[in-house]
Amino acid sequence: MRYQESLDFILSLILLFLFQIFQISLILFRQQPTEQTIISPIKRELDRLDRRILNQLQRDNRISNQALAEQVGLSPPACLRRVKLLRESGIIEQEVALLNPEAVGRLINIIVEVEMERDHRDLLDQFQKVVEQSPEVSQCYAVTGEVDFILVVSVADMQAYEAFTQRVLHSQPNLRKFRSLISLRRIKFDTAIEL
Repeated sequence: MRYQESLDFILSLILLFLFQIFQISLILFRQQPTEQTIISPIKRELDRLDRRILNQLQRDNRISNQALAEQVGLSPPACLRRVKLLRESGIIEQEVALLNPEAVGRLINIIVEVEMERDHRDLLDQFQKVVEQSPEVSQCYAVTGEVDFILVVSVADMQAYEAFTQRVLHSQPNLRKFRSLISLRRIKFDTAIEL
């Protein structure tokens, strides 16, 4: 009899513990997502179907869900759920239109190597803010080696580039020097990450 009472007591404690875990999980799932959960992608393994979906969407993100599902071998509802999860997890970061630079008047592409005088965090942050606000800069990388930054700049002509250098580069007190590499022609340009 005593054994049965002990077993009942342990079972009631386990049930109470599980009920509390259930209540806590309800509270957690009701919370609104924070900025941190929106910005940082969920770390998860991509399976074969995820990779096929992502490869196709990188080639054409205007494809219908029906056509995408057929191409990757899923039912349309299952495909839609996967795409939604890939978006929500931050794996699909943006869906944008890629423009033809020549068609919009950006005829010259210039790679700019930037070397700073000192490695003070506040001075580097100031430079990064100016670059982020410059519409001519399509890409900026902080790099290792002899230079500190690599910029990809698109402009209509050399006068526009000179105006950019005066406004953005020469105005930086921490700038040691920069070197411009003017593109003769684009050999390859691809935004896709093959998975």
